[in-house]
This record gives sequence, structure tokens and C-alpha cells, in this order.
Amino acid sequence: MSTPRQLDTGSGITLEYQGRLLYSRVDPKSRPLRIARETELEPETLYLIPSPLLLYGIEELLVRLPASSFVVLLEKEESLEQLSREVLSRKKLKNYRFLFAERKDAEGIIDTLNGLSLWPFRRVKQLLLSGGYNLNREYYSQVFKTLEEAARISYQDKLTQVFFARRWMKNFFANLFSYESPLPYTSLQSERPVLVAGAGESLEANLNQIKEARDRIFLLSVDTALPFLAAKGLVPDAVVVLESQFINLRDFYGIPTKDILLIADLFSYPRVWRLPWKKKIAFFSRFAPLRYFKTLEKHALEEYVLPPYGSVGVAAVAIAASISQNTVYCSGIDFSYRLGKSHARGTQFLFEELCSSTRVSPAGLFVPFFKRPLLHTTGKVSKVLSDLILLNYRLTLKNFIRGSENIYDLNPLGLDIGATYTDRIDVSEVSPQTPVCRETSFRNVSFSWKYLLRQEHDMLSRIYTSGLRYLKGESVDTDFFVLIEERDYLTAHFPDNLHKLPRNPAFAKRLLLAVEGYRIYLSRLLGIPS
Repeated sequence: MSTPRQLDTGSGITLEYQGRLLYSRVDPKSRPLRIARETELEPETLYLIPSPLLLYGIEELLVRLPASSFVVLLEKEESLEQLSREVLSRKKLKNYRFLFAERKDAEGIIDTLNGLSLWPFRRVKQLLLSGGYNLNREYYSQVFKTLEEAARISYQDKLTQVFFARRWMKNFFANLFSYESPLPYTSLQSERPVLVAGAGESLEANLNQIKEARDRIFLLSVDTALPFLAAKGLVPDAVVVLESQFINLRDFYGIPTKDILLIADLFSYPRVWRLPWKKKIAFFSRFAPLRYFKTLEKHALEEYVLPPYGSVGVAAVAIAASISQNTVYCSGIDFSYRLGKSHARGTQFLFEELCSSTRVSPAGLFVPFFKRPLLHTTGKVSKVLSDLILLNYRLTLKNFIRGSENIYDLNPLGLDIGATYTDRIDVSEVSPQTPVCRETSFRNVSFSWKYLLRQEHDMLSRIYTSGLRYLKGESVDTDFFVLIEERDYLTAHFPDNLHKLPRNPAFAKRLLLAVEGYRIYLSRLLGIPS
């Protein structure tokens, strides 16, 4: 291990390591201090400082740092890290928003920040205050890019949550009210191979194979693929629904739903649940790691929990793996598309886009769809078009499939999803008389979901009363804010990065508006005067 050597230039100490100077030989402090003092610092930003060395400029940077931003110091070289920590121990920087990374990978940094309730940030920026960056340029660059992409995805998820949180929660309450403890998806088991039909273009290429094996497989369709399959005379055994908006209803026009099992997220659009299905099966994929959801998972929804994959295709593969005692085949899970053809022919989305297309407006809703930055990336056989959202879904599915030996990909097109490719559906050992599926026993919840909703309504009434008393100065704030924190879905749509609730009257008024909105909604569901 090389040892860094400190050299006095007369204008400050410079550092020599592995035969190179890591600061200027003339004025070592000048450049890092100028960067620290002149860089325009932004709120909600994570600043990554590779190789901080003698910490020149760090204190000046921290003094100017916005309250919502944070600094991470990162050093790959062991001897240089030891030197930096010795310098740090002599400085009084304990009250500033920074940490010296113990774990040296991006995932470790994110985990640490999560543990401190700091992640996510809106953006990540890198500041180079020393020449130590050049010792491991590729390593630091990769950590930065990973953090930057993780922040982008996290912030995008946060914006989605702000926009949809109230819709998701109202769907959730409506579905709990309408259906008294439907079966959890974990109760379904099938000895047949399960084929997951996504809505990608490759579903067309596998159509003949699916038809030949139809009477010996459990056909599990995503909602968007349902019109395509039905038009080809293929009624699936079950359909997976994740969508929370009314647009999802269009996938079920003219479909004989009475012959199909519905496997739906409890946050999905309630009117889909009201169609005449053969049977209703539920799963619970929380949209955020809320304390309220953890309580529900523990006491009422343990068997229903499915990780929040975001993509109906990924969720369908995960459900298929839970159902199957045999093999899972994937078709139409492409995560790529051709210009003008985002889905398989005959799907409702593509059909409506083609119908609305004109010479003046040839793309219909494809205009906003293709506002996503298009990426040319390597597919299975050639370059394909995709985008960052689809690539993220593909990565999620690859992580799920990794290590699985019974998941196969029939898809000759699109992106590699990490499953073994096969060009045939093996049903040689399956009889047409093999039951499509069976329902295993499961632990019933100890109270009804309607009773749970009544309890929630009563608690919101109590919180609202407590908040009014606090605003009138008739009580302290403890009870009101503690109860709000226990039901953090009430603030899930707030755009603020609320790691801790501000305890003041102005913010209490915002909270009361949220409480009252949900309380009135539950009153209407339960038929209670509001």
C-alpha cells in the first residue's frame, strides 16, 4: 500500500501519492476553495465529493449548503481515506450535513442515507476538489452515474406518488369496502405450466404455440393483452390488473369476464372489480414504504403482500412464479417497441391510437408517449428502441428472475429479461384433465375489512377533533401530530420531503384538510353522516 507524502509549498500543503501531485505545487488550496465558494449550490441535492484528501474547501462548502442538501465524501484508496479521516477528526464539522462513506458502492451509500431518512434527493452532483479523482476515475464515475440514475428514478417515483397517492388510497378503501376478504393470490396453485402473456409485439410471434398448448397450460394475461388474446379465440384463465385509473376499463370491452379469474391489486380501479368475474383474487403492492401499510401487512394483509414492481408485466411474472408448481413461460414481455407500434396488434391501446391517427396528427396519443427519450439499446438479436422507464422495469424483472431455474422466455424479440430462452412450450407430461388451478387454505383475518374501515373513519374523526383543539389553543400538539405520523398516508401526496412533520399551526391546517378529505370519503362509503 502506497503512503501519501505531504509537501509544504510555502502557500500550503500539497500531497504526493503514487508519483503524482494531487494538489497544485504552487497554491494547493486555491482551486478547491474557489470551487467551494463559487459553485451555485441547489436545494434537495446530494453532492458527491470523490477523494477529499486534506479536505480543502469542504468546510467552506458545508457553510453554504442548503438545508435540504447533503454531502457525501468518498475515498477508494485505503491510505488516502485514513489520511482524510485524521484531518476530519481535527476539524469541528459535527453539526454539518455530510458523511464520510463507510460503504464504497452506490447501493451502500443509498442504504446509509435511507437509514438516516435522507434519501431520495432530487438530483446528484459531483464536485472535484482534488486530483485524487484521477487515481480511480472509472470507479468514481460509475458510483456517480448509479447515484444519479437512482435519484432520477426515486424522484420520478416521488412525483408519481404526489400525483396519484389520493387516488390510490381512495381505490384501496373502496375495494376493501366492496369485497369482504377476497382470496389472496398466494392461495392459488397450479400443476400446469403457467404462461404469462404480456402485451408486447412478440406475443404475436408466439400465438400458434400458445394455441397448440392452450388446453394444458394456465394462461395468465396482463390486462392490456386481454383484447388481443380474446380476438384470437384465447380466453385466459386469469388476468392481472394493476392500473388505478378508469382507462383500464377499455381493456375489458366485450370480454367474457365471467370465465376469467381476476387477480387485482387492492389499489386498482374499483369498477374493474365490479365486473362479473369468475372469482376475485387480490394482492397488495404498497406504493410507498408507509408506516400505515406495515401495520396493515402485519395484522390484516400478510398473505396478500406483493412487492411494488410498478409494471403489470413484472407483477404477472412474480404472481405466476407463486402459482406455478411446474414451469413459467413468458411471452410479450418485451420492454421495447417499434415506432408506431408500442403493443401487439389488436390491443386496445394500439387500436385506439390507429383509429385516432390522421394526416395532420399521425400519432395520436403516441405524441406524449414518445416524448420519453428514445434509447437505442442492444436486444436479443439486434438494436431495439426502449426508454428509461422500460429499462428500469426490465432490470426489476431480471433481478427477480436471477437464480430461478423454472422461468423461460418464449420471446424472440425485445430485450433480454434474464430468463432462459426456449422456442417451445413443453406440455408433454401434462394431461388436459389436469385441473387448471386449486385454492389452498389460508389464514383468515381476525376482523372484517369493513370493520377496519369503520375504525379508520373513527380515528380520522378523532384526529380532526384533536387538530381543531390544537389550532384553537385548547390542547398541546402531541396527540394530533403523533396520530398523523401513525397514519402517514395522510401526507403521502404532499410534495414536501417530509422526514419530520413541522409542528406549527400553518402546517396543521394543511394536515386538517387532508384528514377531512379522507374522513368525508369514508363517511360516504360507510353511509355515515359526515
